[in-house]
Amino acid sequence: MSPRVKWSILIVVLVGGALVGYLVFMDKSGRRTFQEYVELEGHGPVDDSSLKRSDSVVLYRTGANNVVCFNYFYSKELHDHLLGKNGQQVTVEYETYRSFGKVYAYNVQSVDGMTLANGQFTLRPEFGASSGVTASRRRDGSYSGGNSDCW
Repeated sequence: MSPRVKWSILIVVLVGGALVGYLVFMDKSGRRTFQEYVELEGHGPVDDSSLKRSDSVVLYRTGANNVVCFNYFYSKELHDHLLGKNGQQVTVEYETYRSFGKVYAYNVQSVDGMTLANGQFTLRPEFGASSGVTASRRRDGSYSGGNSDCW
């Protein structure tokens, strides 16, 4: 076999391997559903004065390592939809995006049956959530937790 054929085979194998690796490990999307608590008008796990508005909605749940995972919105329509559910749990559906098994991005798809997004695109700007994680305190006084504890 000539060196040129060997190099051609090697290049095909490397490109094919890279393609298979990409298809198996990179940019995977999926749906996740959680039961989350609803807090309206600035109440809930986040003590932030900017959330004390008449149109604010906070959705939160407990993640791994006792962190609290939350999303908040400023949407009168979502607020009104959830008005009767304040303090209760509702179903929240997410579209998640993973690489090498780690979620690197997500989008809130629906809250209590109300559709907020179509895949990675929110239907209206006010349906775009801001998110965060409150860390839990360890016995030694340090804090643990991060976004990966929410998935």
